[in-house]
Amino acid sequence: MSVHHSQLDRYRYFVERKLMAWRRSLAPDAVQGRRIGPRVFVNSIPKSGTNLARSLLEHLPLLRPVGYRTLRDWNELSPGARRRIASLKRGQYALAHMPAHEPLRALLRDHAIRSLFIVRDPRDVVLSLTRYVTSMNKAHRVHDYFVALPSEEARLRATIHGVPGIIASLSELLDRYLPWLDEPGVLTIHFEDLVGPAGGGSEEAQQQAVAAIVDHLQMRIAPEQQHRIAQQVFSPTAPTFRKGQARGWKTTLPPAILAELEAEAGAQVQRLGYALHADAAASPTASPLAE
Repeated sequence: MSVHHSQLDRYRYFVERKLMAWRRSLAPDAVQGRRIGPRVFVNSIPKSGTNLARSLLEHLPLLRPVGYRTLRDWNELSPGARRRIASLKRGQYALAHMPAHEPLRALLRDHAIRSLFIVRDPRDVVLSLTRYVTSMNKAHRVHDYFVALPSEEARLRATIHGVPGIIASLSELLDRYLPWLDEPGVLTIHFEDLVGPAGGGSEEAQQQAVAAIVDHLQMRIAPEQQHRIAQQVFSPTAPTFRKGQARGWKTTLPPAILAELEAEAGAQVQRLGYALHADAAASPTASPLAE
């Protein structure tokens, strides 16, 4: 696909998302949400499940999307992002890839905004991010650099170790997000739980994740309705979607690359609740539903 067509598809998608947000705002339950719905901030490390979380929120009553694109501020909370988050209204949710800037954390606390933090096994993040900037988003600022690298392994190494002036290392990326795990009022959800059977997870874990989110957002939804909502979460229609599978790294990452990744960011992998490859299991080792 040419760059022109790739960008056209992305533009069409975001226009459709804006129209969907407008239509959703007119639904009877969304109108009710303007009075009693929560203000919701959904944050994630890039390539950790933004579209998965959005798909869930689209099916929850009382909620409507805020209508602007995913917020991103790497070095600090910008005035524009501050205004947008502070102006969230009842029943609105915003999506973001935002490190744990202290002003942002204070802003969420001060405005009583309910927050979700979606995390994913960093080994799958590396795999997904590398392929995304290489093949899926030709307008990405590091696309040309990655395409010029001689091999897939070279691109994976760039994502893992970072390149000065081009891309941060995996350990720096994760370090900037890890404080969210300890932030009061933020619910951490693992991608591997929320994705469900269609994405390589389990139905039980998916149901528990959905129930935890519903409880965190202080909603009253009958268990049978929650079950139906969970079954509709996994959807590969967004332009940033590749496979959306849990634990794909186990059959894809070469052993040498895996060893380098765990040497670079093994402590952060474990802090997020995942066992290292040398350990017995690669599933979350800490409760993914603890606030």
